[in-house]
Amino acid sequence: MTFSDAFLERFGEGCGLRLEDVAQHLGIEIREIRAETFDGALLRIRGTSRAMIVLNRAISEPGRRRFTLAHEIGHFVLPDQQELTSPCGPTVIGSWAGLAPAERDANRFAADILIPRRLFLGISGKRPTLTLAKDIAARFGTSLTAAACRLAELTPERVAVVMSRAGASKWYRPSNDFSQKVRLAALDDGTLAYGLFLGNDGATQGEVPADAWLFAENLRSDAKIWEESIPLPAYDSVLSLIRIDEVIEKKTAYGDDDEAPLDPTEFTLKRARWR
Repeated sequence: MTFSDAFLERFGEGCGLRLEDVAQHLGIEIREIRAETFDGALLRIRGTSRAMIVLNRAISEPGRRRFTLAHEIGHFVLPDQQELTSPCGPTVIGSWAGLAPAERDANRFAADILIPRRLFLGISGKRPTLTLAKDIAARFGTSLTAAACRLAELTPERVAVVMSRAGASKWYRPSNDFSQKVRLAALDDGTLAYGLFLGNDGATQGEVPADAWLFAENLRSDAKIWEESIPLPAYDSVLSLIRIDEVIEKKTAYGDDDEAPLDPTEFTLKRARWR
């Protein structure tokens, strides 16, 4: 049993919708202030088992506020974070790249308790899309980003959720079987997300060249992937879900699709060297 499972067993699988009550039970006071540099901060009261969580009053999205609160509760309860006391900026909360282990673990804890695996599996089963992520966000009271990342974590399909800001991809959350690496750089003009930063209105979806998002070294020249992107104006960001619906990789056993097959003797020698 994971620590998140134990937490849910103690407080119930619906505890993500009553975090203020959970915090009170844990001896945590919650205050909101206007902050410029952080979204949430855990302040431990020295010599006691009590603490205070300070939330940025400027957080306007209820789902974002709830994720921030769950993240800070994670800092308070996770066994290896008992000495941790530090503010968490907006690029930390809900992000999945370039984070210290403590911040990544607090994000994972928040996702686990806000969208419990068992309840999620009970309503999933459709193709992973941002439309499905919206339904999950509404069901569990989370942000769209948190719901999309949880969807990527738990789906058996090959998907990745990508967050882009100011015209560049910043981080991504892949499913277990995604296998490809997303380029974190200025967006390619072949992506639908690129058009949203140019002012195109509303969400958009459709097939795009695979190499518009992915490193091209092992991709077929005609490979396509499915993309759905939606603007997040409050964060100057675009959230994208990309999905691999067919084989997009070159063949590697007897040569690439775009090249002549390897000589069998040469392949045998190469395979022997790999062993």
